[in-house]
Amino acid sequence: MNSGGRSRGHEFRVDLDVAAKRAAGIRVLLTFGGAGGYLAISRRAIATTFVSSLQAIIDSIGPVDGLDWDIEGGDLYPAEMTWIGDLRGRRHAPGRLHV
Repeated sequence: MNSGGRSRGHEFRVDLDVAAKRAAGIRVLLTFGGAGGYLAISRRAIATTFVSSLQAIIDSIGPVDGLDWDIEGGDLYPAEMTWIGDLRGRRHAPGRLHV
C-alpha cells in the first residue's frame, strides 16, 4: 500500500491490497488510535456502535487477522471494553469481527 492514495496507477483499493497481502501469507491488522487521538467508550450503546462501525470497515476491506488498539488518549472504561469483547463473542465467525 502507498500513502499517495493510488496503487499501480489505479484508484487505491484497500480491499485488493488486503487480499493480496493475505494471499501472500502476510498478516493484516486493522490499527486505530495513536498519538493525538481520543477514544472514550463510556456506555454500552457507544460500544455497540463502535463494534458495528469496525465491522463495516472489515466488511468493506475483507477479513483482517486482528486489531491493534493504540489508545493513548481518552478514558478507559473497563466494563465497556469487556462489553466489546462480549460482542466479539457473538460475532465471531469467519470474516466477522475479532476483537
